[in-house]
Amino acid sequence: MSWRSGTSPSKPTDARTGIAPQYRPPGYTQYSTFQPTFLYELVFDLCCAGLLIWLGHHRRIRPPGLFALYVVGYSAFRIFEESLRVDSSQHFLGLRLNFYVASALTVAGLMWFYLSQRDRPASPVERPSVTSRTQETPQPH
Repeated sequence: MSWRSGTSPSKPTDARTGIAPQYRPPGYTQYSTFQPTFLYELVFDLCCAGLLIWLGHHRRIRPPGLFALYVVGYSAFRIFEESLRVDSSQHFLGLRLNFYVASALTVAGLMWFYLSQRDRPASPVERPSVTSRTQETPQPH
């Protein structure tokens, strides 16, 4: 579903984002306006990209740290966005399955970032042992 097709899978609002009656989600036909989640996601994605570009230039972040932060940011935003959606989705323990996936990816992204940025102990380098061979000099008899 998308804004272009006149559909919106989000909760009703007073904003001017009208949806034609034939495209309204079941159970929400009495509402003509819905949250513009597509717009929220667009604005967030642009801000997130700008922040990550800034971080890449001003902070020392080891690869793949910026991508891990993108996973964290996008997934955390999806948690918020899933609370606005009213379209059909699988539910588990009263919440949308998408909410749990976004939560798991947020935690996984945080762990990935932490692990990729922490200082690793230097691994011992295998060096050939240096043995000094002394040449035996013949002793005079």
